[in-house]
Amino acid sequence: MFQRAQRHLGDCGKAGLAAAERVYAWEKEYELDIRVAALPPGVDPDDLARNDPGGLQRAVDEAVPFLKFRLERVLEAGDMSTAEGKARTAEHALDVVREHPDPLVRDQYVIEIADRTRIDLARLRELLASPARPRPATPQYGSPPVDVYDDVEHEDHRPPERMRLTPEDEAIRLMIHRPGEVAGRLAPVLFGDPTRREAFEALQFDGVMAAADRVGGRAASLLRRLAVESSDAETDDVVAGVVRLSADRVVRDLQHRARRAESVADRQGFATAIAWVKTQTEGLAERNTREAAVAQLLPWLIQNAEGRNG
Repeated sequence: MFQRAQRHLGDCGKAGLAAAERVYAWEKEYELDIRVAALPPGVDPDDLARNDPGGLQRAVDEAVPFLKFRLERVLEAGDMSTAEGKARTAEHALDVVREHPDPLVRDQYVIEIADRTRIDLARLRELLASPARPRPATPQYGSPPVDVYDDVEHEDHRPPERMRLTPEDEAIRLMIHRPGEVAGRLAPVLFGDPTRREAFEALQFDGVMAAADRVGGRAASLLRRLAVESSDAETDDVVAGVVRLSADRVVRDLQHRARRAESVADRQGFATAIAWVKTQTEGLAERNTREAAVAQLLPWLIQNAEGRNG
């Protein structure tokens, strides 16, 4: 059943849209949470149950919500190597998210699209609120892409009070206005966005004006924008937010590597690491477990990132 769902419910076009609408209607009417499990190519659930019951159980345990499954297919198929490719991928991903009837659910996935494509969250929210545009059957080139940092580079484009700040933005703003509360608690390698990583790293050595002069470009514009208004955010909340985003990226990377692992031992190793990171990430949601979760995740995430970059 799960494999058939992958084949039929994941399709695009009018048939795929109708199937998606039926799924969301079923979820609402019967209070269901419909999920999709990934099975090995060409393997039916009954065969897997006979030959590898543990594998079937893992597939069911790791099943993801229907919308997340569809969105992941779009994001993985997209070209993330250019600004144009990221813009096209984000537009297709928004079309998928737009089908869901719950605005709170839609917004959670828009945040994920922003994280994966490095496109401004406020811009994506604006695009989501607008009607979907017809898409050509073949890729069209030469159309203007969504500028990843349009709101940062053009300082008169949007007033600072309307900026939608990510946890990474808040961490930079705290580093500008209350550096003693952040310095030493976060590392640049935890920042998934290159511009924000550069800005945060520069603040470890200079004040905001000197840092902006030294880095220049988009990072300088971001620093100047965030320096306009001080932050009233709780430092622990911001640190946990940055850690959560970093952990989510690591989980996606591990899942990607696990799907391509050749040996059972490697897949099991990835599965163990994924389960551990997810468990610790869940602890970030509650104040009584947040400190312990951050203490566990932070050094591991930093070591993992440095190992990948080294």
